[in-house]
Amino acid sequence: MNQSVSAETESINQELASLVQEADDFLVETQALTLAEIHHDFSWNFGNLSFVTFVALFSLTCLVLISFQYVISERNRKPANR
Repeated sequence: MNQSVSAETESINQELASLVQEADDFLVETQALTLAEIHHDFSWNFGNLSFVTFVALFSLTCLVLISFQYVISERNRKPANR
């Protein structure tokens, strides 16, 4: 009876040890993948350049239109001296 309990305890301990080892391996692999995703090399391509160009031109266009609107509204607010 005592030997069977001892053998069962040993079996459970071995199973727990293997599960802990699998969990450690999984965490190491997950951390390696996470670091690979964070530290990826960035390279400019046509998609990136076209998006940055579009945003820059759109921003400049908006700035010019807002400036013209301000100038026009100021001219209309102050009548010319005649």
